[in-house]
Amino acid sequence: MRITAIALLILLQACAAEDAAKQRREGLAPLLHLGADSKETARDAVRALEKDGIATELAAVADLDPAEIPDWVDAEDGWLLLGKAEDRARAEKALADWWDELRKNAPPPRPKPVPLVLGTRRDVTAAEVANIQGEFARRRTVDQAVRRDRSRHSEMAKVDADNTAYLKGVVTDVGWIDVERFGRPAADAAFLLVQHSGDLPLMLAALPEIERDVRAGRADGQNFALLYDRTRLMSGGKQRYGSQVRENEDGELVVYRLEDPDRVDARRKEMGLTPLRDYLALFGREVKIER
Repeated sequence: MRITAIALLILLQACAAEDAAKQRREGLAPLLHLGADSKETARDAVRALEKDGIATELAAVADLDPAEIPDWVDAEDGWLLLGKAEDRARAEKALADWWDELRKNAPPPRPKPVPLVLGTRRDVTAAEVANIQGEFARRRTVDQAVRRDRSRHSEMAKVDADNTAYLKGVVTDVGWIDVERFGRPAADAAFLLVQHSGDLPLMLAALPEIERDVRAGRADGQNFALLYDRTRLMSGGKQRYGSQVRENEDGELVVYRLEDPDRVDARRKEMGLTPLRDYLALFGREVKIER
């Protein structure tokens, strides 16, 4: 009975919050539809309008009732800027001026990164395999030690730089550290080092090699998903599998810049991964998905 009462109270509170939001929107008219790439960008647009004295309210299209969405908004996502109807022309001009200023001050586009050229895959001797396996096991231990001990976090940059230099030297000689020649532990360690390298050309070179092992059933799809998403974000794109979670300006955890959120579980399943909600549960607190 108590559980039912609590559930009812939560439901009533949710309804009250929704009614309050609708009341706040009364007297406001839809001014502009924003297809911004994140909520932070949409909020920047609101701030730009407010600097011009145009008071606005930001509403997610997905949170509105169909009756509240004007006919000219044909997108299923994004945000609506709400305000006084007579401000619409001013809002359009203010937003256009803000956008022009952004483009004017934007840094030049980064050149498209070129993947590192890996060494030709070749036969390796038993002695070479044993040496490489031992070295990767050692380096993986050090990588994890400096990350798990807060007092050693200052050592991470040096450890990562040293591991990256070693990894680049090996893979330009024998090719990528694949499961078939070097075994699963060494291949997993190579993934870990490249993921922490911050070296985009190296990461891009590793991606198809890791994917080959995953699709052959020799490696964990999570390795490919983590590396793919990180390289996409580093290149200015959107992640595909939702593996990269960051804290936004409100201190909330969010799945950062996700491509086509409605199909993410289908893409994850293709790589043998659990649904996104199960992955996000591992963070131990609520994680929102940016739209």
